[in-house]
Amino acid sequence: LRDYQLEAIDAWEAANYKGIFAMATGTGKTKTAAACIRKVQSKAGTLTVVTAPYQHIAIQWIKELEDMSPILVIGGSDWEREIRKQISNIKLARQKHIVLVAVQNTAASPKFRTLCDDAEEVLKQFLVVADEAHGLGAVSFQRALNPKANFRLGLSATPERYFDELGTEKLIDYFGGTCYEFDTKKALTWIDPQTGETPLCPYEYHPIFVELSPEESEAYGKLTERISKLQHSKDEETLARLEKLLFERAGVLKRASEKLKFTATLLETLGANTKDCLIYCNDFDQLLSVASVLKKKSITFQKITGEEGSSPEKR
Repeated sequence: LRDYQLEAIDAWEAANYKGIFAMATGTGKTKTAAACIRKVQSKAGTLTVVTAPYQHIAIQWIKELEDMSPILVIGGSDWEREIRKQISNIKLARQKHIVLVAVQNTAASPKFRTLCDDAEEVLKQFLVVADEAHGLGAVSFQRALNPKANFRLGLSATPERYFDELGTEKLIDYFGGTCYEFDTKKALTWIDPQTGETPLCPYEYHPIFVELSPEESEAYGKLTERISKLQHSKDEETLARLEKLLFERAGVLKRASEKLKFTATLLETLGANTKDCLIYCNDFDQLLSVASVLKKKSITFQKITGEEGSSPEKR
């Protein structure tokens, strides 16, 4: 482990084994978290639950924790029977730990929560590791934040949920806030004493600020007014409506029409250097609008969406 990863583990331990690692993407959050899991397991028998946003990330965790014989909890697998089998093995002293890797929606399901409670009663030590922890701030996923876990670790390059103060507050309450920060600036300037290299490749970041149109400002204001009336509610159904409104309001900013104009200006500035570029869009409609801009400038491009898939087409 690198020096800053060891510092993160020490900070988590000093925070009574609770907190969020706010570490830039590519700095090794997974390896750092795996070391935290081993530290907790060295104390006594432990139930460890790792939540991941998507199935392919859950599979990466399975590979990282391979020596712990983790169970992959995804649809289509007989994970319930396997967990009950391991609980029996714990009772018979045939094994000391249970490690479960679950996608977020499964981790939030009542069936999974019940099985975790059963395992926790036998093991007593319970560690929750939330990869891309900000995702669990969504109302539909908050049930994955099991209150019985006495060890809690969140991993996220961006722990705060933009435009969702309530979801952010829920995460802070659960994990106890950020216990270690290693942001992009630090990652670009930290030098590995062994190799003389930085964890991330150097790059420049140039934000361009745009304004909302009068119509967009009006829509944003109306949504804010509706949000303010619901934000103090504790009712789960109302909170679900609130979350929907928050996403709708965030969408007004993400789809701001001025972005297209500035995209065209930026492409004009780049000129002949407009190659090897990635342009991320909020949704398919915005993607089509950007594609139109590229066509007008005779720039060759390829769409990459869920419709294209990840395998080459056979002709």
